[in-house]
Amino acid sequence: MAYQGGFSSEELFKFGFSSDLARNAFAFNGYASAMKAGLAVSDTLSTVSRRYAQEIQTPENGYGLDWLTRQRASRLIGITNGVDYEVWDPATDAEPRQITVSTTSAASLYANASCSNAFRCLSISNARSLPISPASPHKRVSI
Repeated sequence: MAYQGGFSSEELFKFGFSSDLARNAFAFNGYASAMKAGLAVSDTLSTVSRRYAQEIQTPENGYGLDWLTRQRASRLIGITNGVDYEVWDPATDAEPRQITVSTTSAASLYANASCSNAFRCLSISNARSLPISPASPHKRVSI
């Protein structure tokens, strides 16, 4: 949260963001913030843990964006280390399991991703009951 990808608002047009909606999404304290834009428009916000998801909603750890994380709290989830412990638990599993991917599973969309990313995407989908399909991609920001 501390590094927010800030840059001059005048640079937005160079990246193809010229609409009022885009300018408003990025606008933060007189500059453009990529973090603020991601938080504002993403379908799901994921953090490294449930505790961190709570912490970034406070002024001490929200770095000026705590108001936005509180506003979007219904879309904010914490997944410890990006692992779904119902799928793989290091306390009980000797080594990571191989994921078997079928063409109809949500994991198949992430077949080329790392196991951590596949676990995270499945966890987010399950936690929010969001369908994962190529026809309905979801915007997600990991904090």
